[in-house]
Amino acid sequence: MGPDCRILSRINGTEAGIPVVLGYETKTATLYPPEGLFVDATAIYDRSAGVARFSLLVGRTTVMLRGHTYALAANHSAAGDHLKLRAKRFANSGFGGMIHPFSASRRPQIYLLDPYDPNKIPLLMVHGLQSTPVAFAGLVNSLRADPEIRSKYQFWQFYYASGTPVLVNAAALRDNLAENRPCA
Repeated sequence: MGPDCRILSRINGTEAGIPVVLGYETKTATLYPPEGLFVDATAIYDRSAGVARFSLLVGRTTVMLRGHTYALAANHSAAGDHLKLRAKRFANSGFGGMIHPFSASRRPQIYLLDPYDPNKIPLLMVHGLQSTPVAFAGLVNSLRADPEIRSKYQFWQFYYASGTPVLVNAAALRDNLAENRPCA
């Protein structure tokens, strides 16, 4: 191993690490999409005094390696892109949910796209007719790209079969907020 192998991918000499996506199984977690929860992270490999160390860093912007601070390499759209890819079939169910709302495969539900953080403000997105929350993938990626927004807000989405009456959907949203409070 040469000296450049000590730190994975120093990009432009200022960033350390390799952006990766961590995936969590969420089939039994009621607040997260059944396709999974995906989180942007950075992989770091360091070797000090002959000891190898591999780390996956989440929610950080810098890392200290051998007395120097480096910005972490990041890809803040990778997690959203992965969820969108896994939810392709769900994304195509919007029209069916409008035409046959009571045959929808999912019940009305709030989904958190990030691990719950009581210190961040929830930003709740509600899709329109013939749609699903997957329609917001590009918007969520754009918002996550902004460090100030990413540090202050967490993204929540409400799914409902758009063919059900508006008042029924409103009641489902209200009930879902009351029953599934992450902080409870």
